[in-house]
Amino acid sequence: MKATKEHQLLLLSLQAFDSKINQLRTQLINLPEVKELETITKKLTDFGENLKSIQGEEDAINQELKRSENDVELVETRIQRDEKRLASGTGTAKELEQTQHELETLHKRKSELEEVELEIMVRKEEIDQRLKIQNSEIEKLSKAKADLEASVSTKSSQLNDQISKATEERNESIKNISVDLANLYEKIRTNSSGVGAARLFDGKCEGCNLTLNAVEITRIKGLPEDEVVRCEECNRILVRV
Repeated sequence: MKATKEHQLLLLSLQAFDSKINQLRTQLINLPEVKELETITKKLTDFGENLKSIQGEEDAINQELKRSENDVELVETRIQRDEKRLASGTGTAKELEQTQHELETLHKRKSELEEVELEIMVRKEEIDQRLKIQNSEIEKLSKAKADLEASVSTKSSQLNDQISKATEERNESIKNISVDLANLYEKIRTNSSGVGAARLFDGKCEGCNLTLNAVEITRIKGLPEDEVVRCEECNRILVRV
């Protein structure tokens, strides 16, 4: 293929734009904040699941405490009823004696129930403390996530702006290159990790960084300057400078 030396040199500028765009896209994909965000999001999910579990325990302990309070209240009601009966002196001596005995039993039962109630309250306090800690951690993680999302948004916007600008400049640059040469460059670039053209400098292809043998260098030196040269190793266009 033939192409003017000027057009071949323009390939290096075009390649510089493409390399820059690829680097920017790589930065965009590999923003460190994105990985941190994934980690924090997973932690938030785990904490959320733990929170649901603790909230389930809280619901159960509240129901248990309510039943215990009802049991104590029921016994207290019976105690008040029996105390009124005794205070009134209504009934036979035997009945009053039975009421007194029942009162003793009820007071003992109330004491036992209050111990159970206290034990439930202790367990409830422990669950409430775990809930407090869990919610605090979720709040911290949520703030960190929001900060990271803001950072990702800002950096992504900046990188996308740079990519857009470089792409516009790149599209203007390719207009100055002959269609056949541009098409060949695009085809090679697509199949060669984004690099379609490279300098031939000091006997080395800067595309694959391999030094050409003496015979090939001599052959290339004998070619006219409008001859498009390809690297024998990587097949990229070699631009003689």
